[in-house]
Amino acid sequence: MKFAQAVDSGAYHAEGRAMVVSKNPEQYWNAYYANEQVPELPSQFAVFVANELVTGALPAHRSLIDLGCGNGRDSLFFAQLGFHVGCLDRSSAAISACQSRFAKASLAATAMPQCRVGESHGDGLGELAEALGGPVFIYSRFFFHAIDEEAELQTFARIAEVLARHGGMLAAEFRTTEDEKLQKFTSPHYRRYIAPETFSERLARAGLETVWQAEGRGMAKYKQDDACVARVIAKK
Repeated sequence: MKFAQAVDSGAYHAEGRAMVVSKNPEQYWNAYYANEQVPELPSQFAVFVANELVTGALPAHRSLIDLGCGNGRDSLFFAQLGFHVGCLDRSSAAISACQSRFAKASLAATAMPQCRVGESHGDGLGELAEALGGPVFIYSRFFFHAIDEEAELQTFARIAEVLARHGGMLAAEFRTTEDEKLQKFTSPHYRRYIAPETFSERLARAGLETVWQAEGRGMAKYKQDDACVARVIAKK
């Protein structure tokens, strides 16, 4: 698959900052979801987004696509709230874990997710949106900082196409440039630290408008890892 391009050296300079990366991102994530102890409870971001949608702070949506769904912990959370969920991830191991999670949850057949192994450029978004029906809420946690800038721009363009056709919104959470200096407690892999203002500028170039954003710590804490992240909500 054409996900974040493998880098021959052991480091990658992203947004002016050097970092350690996996030389084979697809292989790394397959091993991660197959072997490591991955969080099971929904993320703080999922709970935040769900609250915004359920309380009416954001417009109602019947369908939700989890872009970079991982093991499906957030996907299942949204499905249990009644959303029709689509799951998209680069990793076949992640999609398998996601499908297994839904099967064990014994949800009604109509709540079972549409699952796709996609590429970094948003491939699969249109197909999932057609299957689910609109408006479509595209939810993406810790996906954009795991792909390179070229893939990010292509994904923004694909998201803009989907939202123009079906209606909906985008909610994204990612590590910011302020997080680069913080200690990490997870295994090293590709991370591209992104300035929130740069993220919003690139969204705008794709025809997407940022309607809300926040940055800080305490929003994506996992054990000792208290990342500095940005949350962005955008519309077409």
